[in-house]
Amino acid sequence: MAMMNYRRDNKRSIAERMVVPLLIVLFLLVLYVFGPGLLNFSLRALLSVTVPVTKAAQTLSDAREDFFTLLSRKVSLVEENRALRRQAAELTLVRAENERLRSELALFTKAELPLSSLIAPVIIKPPHSVYDTLIIDISQLPEVRQGMLVLSLDGAALGTVAEVFGKVAKVLLFSSSGVQVQGTLGASTTPIDLVGRGGGTFRTTVPSRIKISIGEWIASPQLGGSIVALVEAVSPDASQLSTTVDARIPISFTALSNVVLIHAPALYP
Repeated sequence: MAMMNYRRDNKRSIAERMVVPLLIVLFLLVLYVFGPGLLNFSLRALLSVTVPVTKAAQTLSDAREDFFTLLSRKVSLVEENRALRRQAAELTLVRAENERLRSELALFTKAELPLSSLIAPVIIKPPHSVYDTLIIDISQLPEVRQGMLVLSLDGAALGTVAEVFGKVAKVLLFSSSGVQVQGTLGASTTPIDLVGRGGGTFRTTVPSRIKISIGEWIASPQLGGSIVALVEAVSPDASQLSTTVDARIPISFTALSNVVLIHAPALYP
């Protein structure tokens, strides 16, 4: 009985030992017969897995490049839009300045001022200057001297050059407090003495029998007949013998951007 069991175990052991060599032989045989096809199948299987991944990676890379390209274009468009807005704003300012210069030139031409007139830009004016004075730029002008008459572009007499400091000059306006100007009232040519009161205003007193209208002009024969002020208010005195006349320079300080300088003798023929 023992002998039979030994033989069975021996046969089983030999069969078990033969399994591995048989599997190897079988694998080699399969590899030999189906090797190229199996290899192609393996490659196809590998490609079927890797190609979609590669395509997905490429698609992601392209999408990222498109995003950054779009972002760069957007930034560029924003900067271009800002530049165009700045140019439009500058063009608007240039056009406004051009229109202002055209209007001032028209006033200057209409005033028929002497050809020797000099035009000076106003740097500082009331209320930023004190005591009814102007600071003007004379850096581009020849022979600016103290005492020159200062007019508006439409020919209204404003004051005189009080001091010259190299490239700038100070203008004392006739409306400065205490300054007196001899003038005539409107078409009646009634002689009056205008007294500056500051802030672009004057005051004078005339006989009550003289009729005065608001807005009537006051000229100065001493200044070539140039207008000095416009009547702003009329107040009869309690005595009924005289009338107080308040007047103002014929141009607002805000509109005073340029003035005309001339030598006083040039006003006369």
